[in-house]
Amino acid sequence: MGVAYYYKGDYSKAVECYQEDLEVRKELGDKRGISVIIGNLGSVFLNRGLYYEAIENYGQCIEIKKELGDKRGISTFTGNMGIAYTELGEFEKAIECYSRSIITAQELNYTRQVSISTGNLANAYRETGMIEDAIVCYDKAIKMATELGIKFFLSGNLFCKADIMFDLSRFEEAEILNGLAFKSAEETKREDIIFKSKMLSYKLKHDEISLQKMLDCQSPDDDQTADIYYELWKITGKPDYKTKACDKYKFLSSKSQKFEYRKRIEEMENSKP
Repeated sequence: MGVAYYYKGDYSKAVECYQEDLEVRKELGDKRGISVIIGNLGSVFLNRGLYYEAIENYGQCIEIKKELGDKRGISTFTGNMGIAYTELGEFEKAIECYSRSIITAQELNYTRQVSISTGNLANAYRETGMIEDAIVCYDKAIKMATELGIKFFLSGNLFCKADIMFDLSRFEEAEILNGLAFKSAEETKREDIIFKSKMLSYKLKHDEISLQKMLDCQSPDDDQTADIYYELWKITGKPDYKTKACDKYKFLSSKSQKFEYRKRIEEMENSKP
């Protein structure tokens, strides 16, 4: 039941079900089942923006996986721990986790996890300013995801590389990659990348009107609304957009430990009028 609630986005119910199931597994001495549930709890906390709680649960899960000799599980959940550290802005720890995940996955010839963690490693490199290393990792991840046919992750890596090309003012490359990302995301119904890809396409055209329309036509959540106002401010410099974006990010930051919110609030508050 916990899994069903998780995929419905009802995280409170998911936690409740997982904790009930966890007690049963402990009574049975089912270590494998315990590790699965604790890992799932980590993923619930990750999606709720409770990254320290996610790290704690992933750590417990990994320790049990080590006792069981489950190297595939160790690789997966070490990679997941890296995502939590990335969201917190603790990039050195994230890089360490992704690197360990990749090494373990390579030992097992677990190419899917190598691809996933390589793409996530690229994200961490980008945040630390290691742009060339990030691009190399995105290229590796894109190649592996293409060969494996995992379009869900392919779309994310294509978009992230497109976004880097935009930041580097390599707009033609950004447009091509973004188009590929959008196509792949549509095929897998990956709504987060579809949304981001549309925003990037409008940014490339400096299309203020289309970005504004996303506020009305896309029915964006708070996170997406903040991102739209932020991008509108970036391409126009209009203070009203900055105020609305900053207010939204402050609201989101009050509920989440996410580093990106704090980073953007600081950027806007320190910008010249």
